[in-house]
Amino acid sequence: MKKKGYVFEQRGSFLRIKASGSKRFMRLRSLGPGYSEESIKQRILRHRYPEIEPREPKKPKKYVRIQGNFRLSKVTWKGLRALYFFYVRKLREAKSHPKQCYPFVLKEDLRHLDALSEQSKFLFRYKLDTGEQVQALQKTLSDKLSDLQSERKELNNERRRTGTTEERKTEIEDRLKALSETGKQLRRDLKLCADVLLRSVEIEEKRRTMQQERLAQKPTEKGKSRNVRRRDYER
Repeated sequence: MKKKGYVFEQRGSFLRIKASGSKRFMRLRSLGPGYSEESIKQRILRHRYPEIEPREPKKPKKYVRIQGNFRLSKVTWKGLRALYFFYVRKLREAKSHPKQCYPFVLKEDLRHLDALSEQSKFLFRYKLDTGEQVQALQKTLSDKLSDLQSERKELNNERRRTGTTEERKTEIEDRLKALSETGKQLRRDLKLCADVLLRSVEIEEKRRTMQQERLAQKPTEKGKSRNVRRRDYER
């Protein structure tokens, strides 16, 4: 600071400073609470020897012992969920292979893979495993749709009345929009219920057909492998 033209002076217990071109001295303490001699010394020392923040102690690791092989875990679903899971998987495998490599019974349903996949997701969403459960859900959804239509009819009648205020009409409009969205979802789920009840019978028949064809091909495959081994041995 002296090189920059500042002049320091000790007057009693106070240190004073004067800038170049200035006529009067100024006490350092008058510049603020951070400009006393002790404060300046502490800032210089902190700059020269910065404080190192203490590290947070490491949290002890917790180890959990898990038994079993999760890669070999078996599917625990039963009924319709297992049936659709099996069939949709077969369709996806067939779609990624040439036409000659997949069973003929899958050929027709390859065009309906998206619809069958949606039905499978529907079964897993509601955890449906039997036709009785699907029928019970179908009844529940049908009752909800009837109640929704009754409420919608009452709201439309209230909106047409002459004494209905504009504020109430706005509330009715909002409620009708919500009912419309709910009704769309209910009708979609009702259609899926009907589709599952119809298609699950066909899928079960096709699954049995594929199983019978696979069992019928096993003896021929064994015979072929034996003939190949015998020819290799003779050579």
